[in-house]
Amino acid sequence: MEAYEFPNAEAALLEVVRDVLAVEASVEVLKPRPELFVQLSRVGGVARMITDRPMVVCCAWGPSWEEAFTLASGLRRLVHSLTSLDGLPVYRVREVGGLARSPDPVAGSPRYQFTAELSLRGSTAP
Repeated sequence: MEAYEFPNAEAALLEVVRDVLAVEASVEVLKPRPELFVQLSRVGGVARMITDRPMVVCCAWGPSWEEAFTLASGLRRLVHSLTSLDGLPVYRVREVGGLARSPDPVAGSPRYQFTAELSLRGSTAP
């Protein structure tokens, strides 16, 4: 039986978001936080023999509710369009928490979020 390796879903997703959406993105909220900002956090999910199913909360801030919604909608489209991540296949993206208005808990600033589960195929370990 071979061991399988899985990509760091947070790091790989952050790279894609930065490249495609051209916004600051991080696992932690930056201080100071840019007006347009994306936070991605793996909050669970399960790994099986050859697949990993990371569950990721995706948050998007903007200077207005409209701009936060626009960024979150673009992020959502990007996540749903993934066919590979870190060079490995993405077999399915399932939204488990829909796009929702979610004001920043500290500042009350405009923020939207959603939660997605990705089904990723692992690679064989060297």
